[in-house]
Amino acid sequence: MGSSSPIAEPVLPLPPLGCGVVEPVVVAIVANEVEAEMACGVLRTEGIRCFHRLTHMAGLYADGAVGSAGPREVLVAPSDAERAQELLAVH
Repeated sequence: MGSSSPIAEPVLPLPPLGCGVVEPVVVAIVANEVEAEMACGVLRTEGIRCFHRLTHMAGLYADGAVGSAGPREVLVAPSDAERAQELLAVH
């Protein structure tokens, strides 16, 4: 009757593989996808959820080609960042 319904806020997508946070943090930058998978494997073995993505510099390494070549960022939830960096420093 005279009351207006609230306007819904837009829902923003979570990062790939949904680290469970809106802003994952970079814990390592590695040379390529193989190294990124190895780093994530170490972290996942210790129960740390992670994902990786191309850095903004990757295009320079791929010579303009689209693909997965080039350096990658390894990302985790902020609460796991310190432990993740410790684990990756050992490996």
